[in-house]
Amino acid sequence: MNTNPITIAIVDDHQLFRMGIKQMLAARPAMFRLILEASSSQEFLGGMEGLGAAAPDVVLLDLRLSNDECGVDLARWLRANVPETKVLVLSGESDAQLIGQLMVLGISGFVSKSASFDELALAIELVAEGGEYFGRDIARIIRDIHMARLSVSHDDFTQRENEIITMAVDGLSSKQIADKLNISIHTVNTHKNHIFRKMGINSSIEMVNFAIRHKIIDL
Repeated sequence: MNTNPITIAIVDDHQLFRMGIKQMLAARPAMFRLILEASSSQEFLGGMEGLGAAAPDVVLLDLRLSNDECGVDLARWLRANVPETKVLVLSGESDAQLIGQLMVLGISGFVSKSASFDELALAIELVAEGGEYFGRDIARIIRDIHMARLSVSHDDFTQRENEIITMAVDGLSSKQIADKLNISIHTVNTHKNHIFRKMGINSSIEMVNFAIRHKIIDL
């Protein structure tokens, strides 16, 4: 297992917000290392040139930047040019349409700007390991969608899928489930996709739309 700190870039046009994130990351030096901060797409792209091959593990990307810039354009650039870097969107507004556009591009998740740092730290850790975080841990989304779809029988799922559902209902996070079953976060994601398909949800976008409609996720 890689024990190096997760390298992070922040792209947000609010200086005070960036300062707060920087202080919180600095308080956990064994877990996180900030290697780039930017207030605009142009500043970020210039900073990326300076980093050379040392692309960040995770980019914390504001949904809307100044001068009418949109995070969607920068997310598109990241997915095309540094696909190994995970994109975690910071959402300060309830714009499900923009979130949907970003998900089509393949972002790893989003976190509300009103979230606690503990939640943000969890989201960063999960996406860095190949997981997803859509306003809530995937395990908790599985739990609540399962409760909303009680008509789906346990017989419809494999033994491993039922194990994951049961652990989710018991309150375990995706990381805890992965550790307990001795599997990777990526494998939990694969089972998640199978579980949701059996619930009639065929993509992460459908999952998020369902969760937003049923108040499971708050942007």
